[in-house]
Amino acid sequence: QFLDVIEPQGAMYALIRINTAHFNTAEIKDDTTFAQLLLQEENVFVLPGKCFTVDNFVRLVICCPDEMVVDACARLNEFCKRHAK
Repeated sequence: QFLDVIEPQGAMYALIRINTAHFNTAEIKDDTTFAQLLLQEENVFVLPGKCFTVDNFVRLVICCPDEMVVDACARLNEFCKRHAK
């Protein structure tokens, strides 16, 4: 499993743990490179956990319309498959 979603407790965002062991470490070293590549390749913006002193997590805003969240998750899934070991 590439990612673990921490269920939000009424927040407008979800925290997602990145299981870096499942990714090509030459491409994805940490949450910052994950976020940068995700934006470049899939146009999905997440904040790296390092912004909040939480390594290997990203924060995804989920208060937008449902179809946008579904699309972002599909893009996130494709990104993970492409960068898997």
